[in-house]
Formats: sequence, structure tokens, C-alpha cells
Amino acid sequence: MVEQVASEAPLWDDKKSAVEALAGAADLLWDQSQGPAAKWLTKAWDLIDQVSESQPNEWTKQFFNPSQRSDLRGTVLRVAHVHDAKLADRFINQLEKKEPEEKKDRGAFDDRTARSEQFLKLAQQAVDTNPELAFSLAQRSLVDGLSFTLQNVLTRLRKKSVELSNRLFDLAMARLGSSAPEPSEAEVLAAYLFRPGTIFSTNPAGVVIVSVNPVQKNEPPVVETEPRRARDFLVLVYQTFFTQPPSLETPEGLQRAQKVLMIGNDMSAPKLGLNGLPISEALLDLPRIGFSFRISVEPIITDEFVNIVNLADSLTAKEVRGVARLEIAKLYLQKNK
Repeated sequence: MVEQVASEAPLWDDKKSAVEALAGAADLLWDQSQGPAAKWLTKAWDLIDQVSESQPNEWTKQFFNPSQRSDLRGTVLRVAHVHDAKLADRFINQLEKKEPEEKKDRGAFDDRTARSEQFLKLAQQAVDTNPELAFSLAQRSLVDGLSFTLQNVLTRLRKKSVELSNRLFDLAMARLGSSAPEPSEAEVLAAYLFRPGTIFSTNPAGVVIVSVNPVQKNEPPVVETEPRRARDFLVLVYQTFFTQPPSLETPEGLQRAQKVLMIGNDMSAPKLGLNGLPISEALLDLPRIGFSFRISVEPIITDEFVNIVNLADSLTAKEVRGVARLEIAKLYLQKNK
């Protein structure tokens, strides 16, 4: 009966059900019929590209846009990892060689590409039983940048191996510093260091949104045991995002500027002795977003005053909005005495 289902499944119109049936059949009969089971699993893998993605929910898509193809790849790879590590590696190598498939209409907390999403999902599945494999898979995801799920992998990996989590963090830092990253990539590492399980972003309307992992939110901040890495991270963020004035001429530029502001929301910078940075000690005493906001807008405060005010007014949290307005007023008055 199982063999009959496996032989008929590739002909089904519903390719999602076909992939699930082939993977299930391979899992059930692997010990009795390894050769046919491996062929069924390979066929399931090949059919995934024929699966149509469902339309995202209009409300939830600002946060996440789940992918049926990604879920199915995870299903097939789980079966392969249990029964045939070489076959699983072959699938993973094929995935690694694929061109990165940019996720259309990516939500704020989606991973950067379909490929990175798959590597990080697999890393999460492996981290408790095989930390070395989880490290290797997460490392492969970095080719497409730093994705949202990387924070979860780093936090869980640290429980199994501090050495592996530090190596993965260092590789992520190298990737962040070797490209022109998005602010959201830096936020991934900021969340890992300063507030495990909690990550902030903004939606297309400029509203600050947050994702909380209740399992991780009570973990001790990594900064407490890795102050040097935290300091190196904040120096890199300053050099990457705050040495050039933001562009406020387009909606995309405004949204990027908002995300840059959020990176500086942590109060840990003064505690880490960052007065060695090329910024004045007075700026480090400013609350919340003060030190980063001031550095970002000072070069353009006169020419872009109205746009900067509008940007500050779009911030949701009243205390952050208040600090931004105060800094704008101070800077404008200093520049126009």
C-alpha cells in the first residue's frame, strides 16, 4: 500500500501533498527498502519547486511571510538526516548552490532569503542534538547576510557550546562589516547581546513593532559575559551606520533612518567604556536614542530640518519621540545661533 502511494504521488495535481506523501513513505519503509525510499525522497525534493506559495495574510505579512516550499524542504531534510546523512548533505549542497531566492514582500521578521531561511530552520532542528551541525548550517546562512532567525540559533547554541556560539557571532560580525548591511542585520546581533528573545523593527508605515520569544526572553544578556564582543559590535555599528548622514529624500530612506535609530536604543554603550569612540563623552550621557540620533542628523540638521522633525514625529514610543525632538531642537539652535 505504501509503495503504491509513493508511485502515484508524483502524478498528483496537489504537489504539496505529493511531497509530503513521498517523504512519509520514505520514512516508513527506509529500513526495509532503502533504495526505493531514497528515490522517493529525492523525487520529493525535486517536486518542491513545483509547489505554489499561498497568498500571505494581509495583517500578518508585516511580521512574517511563511513559505510552504521552505516548510517542505525542512520535512524532506529531516527524513534525510535521520536515515542518510550523505543524501541530506547532497540536498543541502544543492540548496547552497541555488541562487538566493529573495523573499517577496518580506516581513520585518522574515529571514533574508529562502536559502538562508532553510539553513537556519535546519540549524534550529539540529542544535540540541548536534551543535556542530547547527553551527555549520548557520554559518552557511551568512552568505546571504544576517537573518532574523540567527538570533534564536545563537542563543540556543550558547546553551550547548559557548565556544561555538562565539565563533558564529564572530563570523556574523565579519559578514556585517564586509558588506553594506541593512540596519535590521545589526539589530539581530544587538538583540542577541542585549535582550535575548526580543527584537525590534519597523513596518512599512514606520510603526515600531516587536517580536518576543517567550522561551528566551528571560535569558541573561550575553553582554554580561562577553563585554569585549559587545564593545566591538557597537564600534562596528557606529562605523557602519553613523559616520554617514542618512538620506531622507525617499520613503525607503526614511524607513532605513528609523531602523538605524533603533540600533542605538540600548543603554549598555556607556557601561562598556565607549568614550574611546570618536564622539564626545557628553553624547554618551544622552538617554535612549540620544547618542546615535545626534550623530546621524547633525550634518544635515539645517538643510533637512522639516524632514528630520517629521521623522521624529513618526516614532511611536512617546519617550523616544520626546528625546528625538529635544535633540533636534538643541542641534538646530546650536547651528543657527
